[in-house]
Amino acid sequence: MGMNVYSNREEILERINAMTADDRDAEVVDYLMSFPEEDLTDELKGLLARAYNNTGEYEKALPLLVETESYGRDTANWNFRMGYSLYFLGDYEGSLKYFSQALEIEPDDEDTKWFIAQCNINMPFRQRVVDFWKWFSENSADIEEMLAGRNDGRGSLSDLMAEGMSIIGE
Repeated sequence: MGMNVYSNREEILERINAMTADDRDAEVVDYLMSFPEEDLTDELKGLLARAYNNTGEYEKALPLLVETESYGRDTANWNFRMGYSLYFLGDYEGSLKYFSQALEIEPDDEDTKWFIAQCNINMPFRQRVVDFWKWFSENSADIEEMLAGRNDGRGSLSDLMAEGMSIIGE
């Protein structure tokens, strides 16, 4: 009988956060892996995924994140962790999707902005052009309407064009 089952949530989180702050992520993995499977809440699985990411075990983090999608998909942390795993597994396009969602939720996060820039640098330019033209064809009717002076609450043309240009990159 491990004491983990009887620890309260705050104590567990405090212990994990202290280890993470001291860059002791391998200990976080060991600690959380000592829990019985049924005691690993989605929150704890998310912290385990973060620890795996921090120890370079992205392929172990990814399934945990996928498993906890319904719990975390509306949070910046979950989207950042998904983007981070995919980025270091070389899936820059998938990574960009999650980092972009994280930035929508937390628009001032500098780490997220940095990773978005890195995704754009690492994605082959040809793929970015293909993605841009796909975006452009999906949005061309709105652009034409905006240029004709009919907005109908679609936001500003410059915001829309900035969205499109962000696909190409800096």
